[in-house]
Amino acid sequence: MPSPILSVIMPVYNAEKYVYEAIDSILRQTFADFELLIFDDCSTDSSREIILSFRDSRIRLIDSPVNTGYVKHLNEGLNQAKGKYIARMDADDMAASDRFLLQVQYLNRHEEVAVCGSWIEFIGEKQGVLEYPVDHRNIVTHLLLFGNAMAHPTVMLRKSVLTDHRLSYDASLEPAEDYDLWHQISAVAQLYNIPDVLLKYRVHSQNESVVKKNKQDLAVLEIRQRMIKEALNRPSDKMNAFVLDQFPQGGLTNLELTNIRLDVLRILNSGRYNDWTVKTVWSNRFVAWCQASTGSGWLKMIHYIRFPKYFFSMRICLSLLLHK
Repeated sequence: MPSPILSVIMPVYNAEKYVYEAIDSILRQTFADFELLIFDDCSTDSSREIILSFRDSRIRLIDSPVNTGYVKHLNEGLNQAKGKYIARMDADDMAASDRFLLQVQYLNRHEEVAVCGSWIEFIGEKQGVLEYPVDHRNIVTHLLLFGNAMAHPTVMLRKSVLTDHRLSYDASLEPAEDYDLWHQISAVAQLYNIPDVLLKYRVHSQNESVVKKNKQDLAVLEIRQRMIKEALNRPSDKMNAFVLDQFPQGGLTNLELTNIRLDVLRILNSGRYNDWTVKTVWSNRFVAWCQASTGSGWLKMIHYIRFPKYFFSMRICLSLLLHK
């Protein structure tokens, strides 16, 4: 039989409360040319029986004899996927009925885009809508300045980009492996979020981001440090701390402030990031760093004046001039 346009990867582990709704939302998609690869990670509840209750030839159930964690299955899914595109789905979420159709249409029209996500609506223990940055430059800016900017279970990926550049999930960075993959892909192709809610994201006490929050925070920190190193080759410890918003311990020298300003200019001159966002966020932060320096009030004011920014404030100049 011909290969489907789309492969859907869904890892499952002890998701009996929600997996029926998740699978049902996939099978009800208006875009029907897909295969659904479900990886059961040795569930000990009735998840497997619920999966087998569906009679749909598009479903392929792959059983794991031991519990390995979901990242291994994500990479297995990337390898086994027959489709031109690969969609992610979690066992506790629900996709909008037109999600696949809108994402396939967008990727068909935009060959430069390798990852297409969307906004999400929270359900369960949290309510509201999360609106992610939409275009590539704003997404990569968010990745550098703040953290993840794409909801993992909403994304659809272009398989050829993963294959051509040998990209996959890094299990050592779980549960921030998606954030790392978006960063890897952003170096060779573009990212995009459809500005519409295409997934209901369930929040509960067993979410990976809840259970492994400390581990996730450390992984995000490591990924952001990699991003800084790639942008600047050999960033100083002070520049790392500046980008990561880690307030300096001890007084900053005039040379250290100068080097931070020059490194910021190098990042801006790369043309990779949204200048307005970078200048707004970092110029405000730089004021506090000037205040923490050992130089005179005049030097602090001059550093602020020379720093790239969109909004100049005479009040800040005066406060730095008089700061001791």
